[in-house]
Amino acid sequence: MKLKIPYGISNYEELVTENYYYVDKTKYIEKLEELPEKRIMFLRPRKFGKTLFTSILENYYDKSKIECFEKLYGNTYIGKNPTKLRNSYCILKFNFSNIDTSTEETTIRDFKNSTIESIRLFIEKYNIDFHINENYEAEEILNSLFMAFLIQKSNEEIYVIIDEYDYFANELLEFNPEEFDVLVSKSKKIRRWYEILKKGTETVVDRIFITGVAPITLDSFTSGFNIATDITEDEEFNGMVGFTGEELKEILNNQEISQKEQEKIIPIMKENYGGYKFCLKAKNQIYNSNMCLYFLSRILSFTVKNGNTHL
Repeated sequence: MKLKIPYGISNYEELVTENYYYVDKTKYIEKLEELPEKRIMFLRPRKFGKTLFTSILENYYDKSKIECFEKLYGNTYIGKNPTKLRNSYCILKFNFSNIDTSTEETTIRDFKNSTIESIRLFIEKYNIDFHINENYEAEEILNSLFMAFLIQKSNEEIYVIIDEYDYFANELLEFNPEEFDVLVSKSKKIRRWYEILKKGTETVVDRIFITGVAPITLDSFTSGFNIATDITEDEEFNGMVGFTGEELKEILNNQEISQKEQEKIIPIMKENYGGYKFCLKAKNQIYNSNMCLYFLSRILSFTVKNGNTHL
């Protein structure tokens, strides 16, 4: 069946339930769970599908989604080969992509607001009796949440997912490096936030998955202590996000694009959006998934608009 092109879709549940095409990456859930390390950092360039993958993890491990498992994963690899930890965690998810980096004050303010919003959603979903004291700093609120969870949910554990952990820091590094130096060297608020997260692994936090673009930021924020294992250059995870050549061809086949037409557009995609390898030993080159989907959606839109049968 011809499915919709999922350009701009980063919510896994929406993708599955609204008939978008999905390149099945769920085998990597099993691979991640088999690692001896429980706290993982995974870096890729922007527009590679990292946010969608965090949504896949969120829906798979969320204990509140257990009744939706078959609907969400029944047709996937992991649905046919579920792991022992499926639907067994309370998911605490942060996304730090919407932070105003104009000044140190706005950065700290929005970092705190983002923390509060994530915690508010968490306590509502899992029915935790917890008052968010907005007079506290972000790290104090996070620490208080962990203590409340330990008391109220002593038999349960948290899976922390952090998407775009370094987005705001990279903005500073690119446009205002002086402010980045101030944020790291003088203001220890964000560093303390990560220290609290690390401390949480001793009590209520069992797993952590962090996505971002650059490792230098986490090193700066954590002051060298090991909060997560970096699998960015691990050969086994080279294709965890983005598309391989075969996966790209599967999408084109689903859109009923002829082999002749594929031979025209695949080289264009490869030249502009492909050729990535994140491990020297990797067998497959990876395409930027978001840009490929954008390119494909524009081509298909053009052919429909102009009544063409050929690209």
